[in-house]
Amino acid sequence: METQNDTTSLNNSSTNNEFITTINNNCIESNNVSEDNNCLIVSELSKKVYLPYSKKEILDYLEKYPEQYNSFSDVVSQEFICPLDLYIKHPVFSRFKEAYYLIRDREAKPVLDAIKIALDVMFNYDLNPAIIAACKSQAQLENYLMCLKNKNLNSFKDFEIRFEVAPLNLST
Repeated sequence: METQNDTTSLNNSSTNNEFITTINNNCIESNNVSEDNNCLIVSELSKKVYLPYSKKEILDYLEKYPEQYNSFSDVVSQEFICPLDLYIKHPVFSRFKEAYYLIRDREAKPVLDAIKIALDVMFNYDLNPAIIAACKSQAQLENYLMCLKNKNLNSFKDFEIRFEVAPLNLST
């Protein structure tokens, strides 16, 4: 797997709780509404995907759905932390679904436009479906795809991307 940025390495003795604490300290401000989280983390260790979010998005959820969310951390845990299996079990379908939702729901474009773009990215095996889910606009997705095509992922600056990979067990 390619990574855009260097990630913090973890010891083999690290636990998932330590890892989550590291994520909370570096990217996810679980109870602090004063800052945006501009970091996508795809974690094999915790088997979760941590999507980026803005302060405005969290406040919008709290305002629109006050009966469903009691706090900032409720919104983050229910809307911006997803199981990794959602994206890796069926990646082709996940790429289609996430691209369709991006264009249809977030961009409010016609169904045919959403299907066309979803079909375009569906078989792009270099594209992780979680990255599509993290994109807030079609422009962000197109920017990432251009960087991917040019093999210059370091120039993608819309949000930080980290892949936390479980250490290999080499003992036999």
